[in-house]
Amino acid sequence: MRELEFLPAWYPSTRQRRRLIVLQGWLILSLIAGMGTYLAMSDRNIHTDLESRATLQAQLDQTNAQLAEMDKLDAMRRQLRRQEKIVSKLGFYVYACKAIDTLDSLMPKQMSLTGVQLDNEEKVDTSAVQQAKGAADAPVDRRLKIRMQGVCPTDVDLSVFLNQLAAVPFFDQVNVTYTRQKQQNNHVMREFEVSFALCLNGGGN
Repeated sequence: MRELEFLPAWYPSTRQRRRLIVLQGWLILSLIAGMGTYLAMSDRNIHTDLESRATLQAQLDQTNAQLAEMDKLDAMRRQLRRQEKIVSKLGFYVYACKAIDTLDSLMPKQMSLTGVQLDNEEKVDTSAVQQAKGAADAPVDRRLKIRMQGVCPTDVDLSVFLNQLAAVPFFDQVNVTYTRQKQQNNHVMREFEVSFALCLNGGGN
């Protein structure tokens, strides 16, 4: 027996079109979702790149600042080397002038010098430790020996002067050779002799 068809002829085509529209809708939604995800990831990557660039720029600025500081230090080192060469050429006279200027600034007004003797002393380190290292590496201990004679009113003035000498960093071995009473033109004063040394091993520091 033949089946009867109650649906109109256009119904199947309409259902097919409807399925196509639904399918297109899902495809459009999927495309929009994919584009949104891509844009979000792109924005995140751009933000990450900007942060990385800012970090690299900060590191670059810090490196440039360190290089500039190193250039300054290198320039200072070259300048100090030039000064050291000049001082080494002048040698004894620089140290002698430095010692005399320091003495002049430390001496009280009531004190007068009657004599100054300067001797350049060099000694090679002959200790057992140094001999074990080898004679070729033996350092030379260089010192400027200073012996000065003078007069001052009292022992208190001499004591103050000796304390000031001992406080100078580059003076060592400060010793009083003698101190005695001296009378001249009815004036009683103290005559003294002081010896100390100026270390020259550090370039006259």
